[in-house]
Amino acid sequence: MTFISLFLCAQLHALRPGAPLPAALLALTPLVGALLIAISRVEDYRHDVWDVTAGGLLGATLALAAYRRVYPSLWARACETPYKRDKAGGRKGDVETAGIGARHGDADSDDEVETRLLGER
Repeated sequence: MTFISLFLCAQLHALRPGAPLPAALLALTPLVGALLIAISRVEDYRHDVWDVTAGGLLGATLALAAYRRVYPSLWARACETPYKRDKAGGRKGDVETAGIGARHGDADSDDEVETRLLGER
């Protein structure tokens, strides 16, 4: 649920100044659902409080790591756009520095964008 919440925050720009309240509430809804499930596990005597707390922290940490592997920080300008990958599957750099074609879906290759950007000095 943490990954879904982070994804919604990025897509709705819920952490930007002046963001509408419904966007922030919608982004937090998965976390509230997970919290309610965790509380029900403890109240039904199915798990101990420490089990639920440790599981929640472990899950949130791994979800944040998985999210940051694919997407830039929530405070980045283009936080809703995933990192651009090279053919081997590695990251080629931050979205904000990848060039204009990477964000707008142009069919330019990286070499063309780099030549165009560096050639205009």
